[in-house]
Amino acid sequence: MLQTQKAPRLCLWHAKDAALQAMADALEARAAEVLAANASDIAAGRAGGMTDALVDAELLSRALVTGGDAALASYQRDRDTRTLEFFEKHLR
Repeated sequence: MLQTQKAPRLCLWHAKDAALQAMADALEARAAEVLAANASDIAAGRAGGMTDALVDAELLSRALVTGGDAALASYQRDRDTRTLEFFEKHLR
């Protein structure tokens, strides 16, 4: 490939990288707001019959956004509690 053909691809790569970084920075800066909105959505969803799979996906995303071992451990405890409740309700 000619050097002149590589330059546009390199520019696109840098532009895409910069856009992804800007999105990540924006999400990080507004993480508390996003998590509060998610919590509100989950409460409304549960009231409306949201499936456990969707609740689980939201809780996992919360753990990933907040980061750290404690957040993932909290997610695992919540997941295990919901799983046990499901088994007790449906497998008696």
